[in-house]
Amino acid sequence: MKWYLCIKAALTEPQLLELTMNFHIATSSWLVQVARESHVTAFEPITFPLPDKVPVVLGYTPEFIMGNVTDFTLFLHRFKDDMYEVCYTILEGKNKSMKHVVMNQIN
Repeated sequence: MKWYLCIKAALTEPQLLELTMNFHIATSSWLVQVARESHVTAFEPITFPLPDKVPVVLGYTPEFIMGNVTDFTLFLHRFKDDMYEVCYTILEGKNKSMKHVVMNQIN
């Protein structure tokens, strides 16, 4: 039990969580941009529905990238549920469509 509590204390350190969340938000927005078109040169606002044709580049993306985002989301939900409010604050000043995508992924 001592090891569990030590690891949990280290992993739930606020600055580490905020930096990790920023990384996963950037990863998620990049994945959405790749899902829209093959040649991502700049951040484009997301329009729904997404195109029916899936870009070939998305098939080259390792599946562990999405697995990492999902695992981190589950970790936050179990141990630091209040970090979702920080996530919303981070996205408050950014593109509304990106906020919609990330908040839907979190829920």
